[in-house]
Parts: sequence; structure tokens; C-alpha cells
Amino acid sequence: MLKTKKVSGILVLDGLPPLSGFSPDSSFPNKQWGLHSDSSFQWNPIGDSMAFQNYPIPMFGLYGASSVSARERATHNKAINHKYPRWGAQLDTFMFSAHNSEVCMRRGQCLPIGGRSVWSSLGNTDASKPAIFAMAQLDSNAFFHDLAFGGDANMAGVVALMASMVAIAELQLNYTAFPNQLIFGFWGSESFGYSGSRRFVKDIINFDCQSYSSSGGCENPYEPNLDFNKIKLNNIKSIIEVNQIGYPQVTSILEPPSLFLHQEKDGISQNLVNSILNISNTYPTNTPWTNSTVKLSPVPSNSPTPGIPPSSSMTFLMANSSIPTVVITDHIAEYNNNYYHSRFDTGYNVSINSLCATASLLTRTFLLLALEGTPLPFLTPNTTNIENIGVDCPLLQTLFDCVTYDFSCPLVEEILAGIDVSSLPTQYTGVYAYSDGTLIIPPTTKFVHDFLFFVTATGKTSKTCSTSNDCDSNTVCAKGYCTTSITNFPNH
Repeated sequence: MLKTKKVSGILVLDGLPPLSGFSPDSSFPNKQWGLHSDSSFQWNPIGDSMAFQNYPIPMFGLYGASSVSARERATHNKAINHKYPRWGAQLDTFMFSAHNSEVCMRRGQCLPIGGRSVWSSLGNTDASKPAIFAMAQLDSNAFFHDLAFGGDANMAGVVALMASMVAIAELQLNYTAFPNQLIFGFWGSESFGYSGSRRFVKDIINFDCQSYSSSGGCENPYEPNLDFNKIKLNNIKSIIEVNQIGYPQVTSILEPPSLFLHQEKDGISQNLVNSILNISNTYPTNTPWTNSTVKLSPVPSNSPTPGIPPSSSMTFLMANSSIPTVVITDHIAEYNNNYYHSRFDTGYNVSINSLCATASLLTRTFLLLALEGTPLPFLTPNTTNIENIGVDCPLLQTLFDCVTYDFSCPLVEEILAGIDVSSLPTQYTGVYAYSDGTLIIPPTTKFVHDFLFFVTATGKTSKTCSTSNDCDSNTVCAKGYCTTSITNFPNH
């Protein structure tokens, strides 16, 4: 159609997702940036790489009321057989482009990918202690960036980890007494070559501060918080990444839906897989809010997959292949998600009950791996055994609804007080740019950071505030005071 040169622009309207699926990403997302770049396996067989093609005409993705309005006018034009007077569309938004991103940036016509990552811990980070790393990807993508909802692609995993952090923090345990420290990582810009995790790994290996500030940060290169220097790559005892978990696989009405534990083929992670399975088999996953359960199953060793699926974990393993690593997904091989990195990955069919059961199971798993046999020192009468520990399902549902359906929800308005946000959530990582001297941070990333900042708050300063803009770079406004925390933005 484009070759006829009769099409000067395209408006893409809202509609039902195609039953056959649609994914504009590649069949092996981020293949050239991770492990198994020579593999022919297709994790995302529906992927047609549409997002990586060149298009000589403008295209606009319409959503909500604008889509309805355009459809009504097109219907009117059709009814009058496209005779005059008729409705038309003027596509006048201009965008520079070039042969590729390198040329475009050299000419000053493009901006680099932006975004931030978030990392946090329960208890102060200790450079001498082994670390259990729990992680998820913070961003998603779509052909039209404003419509990158990422319901299953990333947000189900992000929300599960957020709810798990809340559940563990509310136990108010002496985390410094744990034999292993528990660290949570939410990596941004991962849809573009694992940019966030690659920068984090680079910094914990090679960060070199040329000039320190009086507040304990680094002036050159600028980094207000250097706590990440306490994380040593060789001290990472294990990695558990929560990847696509929104659609657990149902194989029988007599069995609970399944999630799958992926590991590399070298067997280094087998003991970690066994530990996770032992925990999931020993402790039920039902919660006070739901009787739903999920089953964890190992991916068979004879699976056609080359190893772990595309994930942030690949970045860490490329730097140190001896780290035991498990990636938890809802697919045993090819993706269950037929709308990966498309506008149709809304999370509409994600079962909150199953997601809550998964998050509760993760909470117990993280705790027991961090304790490594040490008795759990309960501090509240309602947690007399491990089975009673679980996430707050209503909170989890609120978090998921906010980041996938309505970003102007009351919780976001409370956490991001004073910041204007759109009701339409998007997980696109954005570009690296400043506004009024402040680095632009994707709204969802800012929300995840500030929410967890409050969860892990360590104390309030004497400085009063109305919004976080009134506070220094290492603090956030909470209940009228600038507050300190052990949740951070790493420098990338």
C-alpha cells in the first residue's frame, strides 16, 4: 500500500485485540544485547519486528475519545461516498529522523533513551554480606509509546515485588541480623538493550568518583548517593527475577495454574531452583483475602529453550556467569502473552487472585532464602508461623489498577502530591532530557520510587515541605517533612 504513494498518513484507532495476537517486537527480544545471541529459538513467535522498520509517512495512535471522534468522522465520510464536503485530518506534528540513532544523535536531531531504575533494601546495605537479589523490569514498550501499558510484560512482576516489599517491611524485623541481605531492583530502560541493568552492573564494578561532596555523594561524576558501592557483584548470592507472571498456565482443572522456573543449562542454579520448589511445596500459597493458589514448576532440562528468557538477569550473568539465577515466568517456552510490547498488553485478563497468591509465595521465598535456616524472629502475635505471612491483596489490586488502568488514582495522587500526571498510564521509558533544570523521570518510575521510599523510610529531617521539589536530592516529602530512606535512584 505504501508503494502506491496514495497513502500520506495513517490514524490507528482503538479496537479489539486481534485474536491471532500482535507483537511489533522481534521474535527474540533484545537478542543482540543478552545471552544466546546465536540461538534460533523464538520466545515471541508472534513478534514481526514491525517496530524496527522504517516508515516514510506519519502515523498517529489514537486512544479513547479521540479515537471515537475519528471513527465517527470516517463513518460519515463513508456514508457520503467520500464526496465533498468531507472530514479530513491534518498530521502536522514534525519529528526529525536520520539513517540510524548514531547519526541522528550526532546531528543533534535525536535524544538518547532516558528513564531511571530504582533499587532498595530492607535494612542498610552491607558490603560484607551476601545478597539475595529480587528484581523486575520497570519499563515496557509499544509501537505507539504512549500506549505502552505493559500489563503482563512487566507491571504484574513490578507490582508483585512492591507488595512483597511492603509485607516484609511491615514485619519490622531486625534485617541486619539476617545472614543474607535482601535487595530489590526495578530496572528501567530494559526494553532498549537492558540499558538500566547494564548501567547498574557497570557502576557496581567500575564506578570511580573523582570528587566527593560534603554530603557523602559524588560531585564528579554526579551521584548524590553512593550506597550502590556497597553492592559487590561477587557478593550476589542469588538472583530471582520476576518476569511475565500475569497469565499462569492452566494445564488441568484439577491443578492450580503454573508458573515456571527458568535457569541456565549449566546447572549452576539447580540448588536455588530446589530451594524455591521446597519452599513453595512446604508452605501453601493461599492468603487471608483469597484461596487462589499457584504452582511453581521447573522448566525441564530437555526444553528447547536456550536457557533463561530475555531478562535483566542476563546483564548480571554476562558479568558473572557463576551467580545462581532463576527467572520466574508464566510461560514454559514461548510467551503466553500474545500481545507482548503492544498496546493490547493492558493486563485486562490478569487474575489479581493468582497474582496475589504469587506475591505471597514470593514474600515467603525471599524471607526464607535471606534467613537461610535462621529462626524467623516474629514481632507480632498474628504472625506465629510462615503460612500467615502474605501480601495485602487489596493493596496489590490498587497498585495494579493504578499503573495499568488509571494513573490518576487516589494512591498515585497521594504519593506524587503536587505533580501533574496523566490518567493514561504508560511504561515507555522516555528520553534523557531536562525540564527546568530537573531530569525528567517517567511517571511510573517516580511513583514506584516514592512509594517504596515511604515503605523503607529511615527518618525525617527538620526541613518542612509541601512537595518533594522542596527537598534535597536524597530526600522525599512525606507528611510535611523531607524524609530519608534506603530506596534510591541509581545513576543512569
